[in-house]
Amino acid sequence: MESGPFVPLVAWRVVGEGFGPSDAPAFDYTIWTGSVVRADDGTWDMFYTGSSRTQQGLKQRVGPATFADLSTWRKHGREALVSSDGRWYEQLGDRQWADEAWRNLWVFRDSDGDGWHMQITARARTDPGDQRGVIGHARSHDLLAWEVMPPLSALGPASVT
Repeated sequence: MESGPFVPLVAWRVVGEGFGPSDAPAFDYTIWTGSVVRADDGTWDMFYTGSSRTQQGLKQRVGPATFADLSTWRKHGREALVSSDGRWYEQLGDRQWADEAWRNLWVFRDSDGDGWHMQITARARTDPGDQRGVIGHARSHDLLAWEVMPPLSALGPASVT
């Protein structure tokens, strides 16, 4: 094993399940990908995608979990923390696609240290169905209350820079 600031991640140990799906009617009957950050108080917060039985698993939302020791997770209730906003993002009822995309998120600190950003795989409300993929966006000052913002990316192939 190398020493110094870089240690390759080659030796792994299975430590068990952090947490599992919640019983219905919670938002996270299924659990998908997530993002982990260290909060200002030193705890670790994970934000993960979940879907519920109520919408047959088709509506994706983001929920939180916390751990203090990098081993024992604690979910924060049965409700989602961040859901897509119909002003900018395609909703399940729009039926352009079979599901409502709001998943594969990444949370990171604002460059000025004044808050947090969440980038989310999403679909916009407009344009042809096969060209609606956008980077969804939400902001928070405390990792607890999130405001969903307009997409960070524009639609269509010409929007790539």
